Formats: sequence, C-alpha cells, structure tokens
Amino acid sequence: MKSRSQQLVAAVRLLGVGWLASHVWYWFFDGADRSWGYAVINAVLAICFWNMARRRWFPAPLFVLHALLVIVQALTALAFLNSFWFSLLANRIFELALVYIVFCAGFILLRGPRAANSPQPAT
Repeated sequence: MKSRSQQLVAAVRLLGVGWLASHVWYWFFDGADRSWGYAVINAVLAICFWNMARRRWFPAPLFVLHALLVIVQALTALAFLNSFWFSLLANRIFELALVYIVFCAGFILLRGPRAANSPQPAT
C-alpha cells in the first residue's frame, strides 16, 4: 500500500537514517565523543524537520523533539554527566517521536481517501 503522505514517509525515512547513524556511532565512539556525535545527528534531523515544517505543520513537533535531544546530548557531553539517565531520557524522547508518527499515520488511515471532487473547506 502506497502512502498518500509524502511528509510522513520522509519523516519515517529520516528517523530510520538517524537511528541507523546513532547505532553506528555507538559502536565506534565512547564518552563525550559519543554524546557529541548524537548531538550532531539530532541537529541534522532537527534542521531537516525545520525545513519540512516551513511548508506543513506535521514535522513541527518532530523538530521540537529533536532540538530537545540536541540540548540533552550537548549537556551530557559538556557536563560529563552520567550518560545512563540521559540516554534513558533520549530514548523516551525518540519513542515519543515514533508514537507521534504512528498516531499521525493512524489519523490519515481513519480519515480515509479524499474524493478528488470534494469541496475544500473555507479557510
């Protein structure tokens, strides 16, 4: 089944690439280098979602979540904090992004197909 939402598909692909890059980074680096790498990966994702959010509202919460992840990872690297709790927080934020995408996909499925000739609501 082909998705009707290119924004949704792009967001899923971006999250998949970010997830894969994070796992590769995890195996090659440790300590503050690992946190800086995660911060850079999430900064790139945040920039991508920012650019997507300029056209539609859907990616705006994803931008906010990834900007928050950049802050969390930068604090972890700068303050040499216990990375376990910050990793736990980062994982919950990432899972929140996944739940958001799942609910948006569910909304699209429940809304059903739009008829080509249906009148558009007045804005």
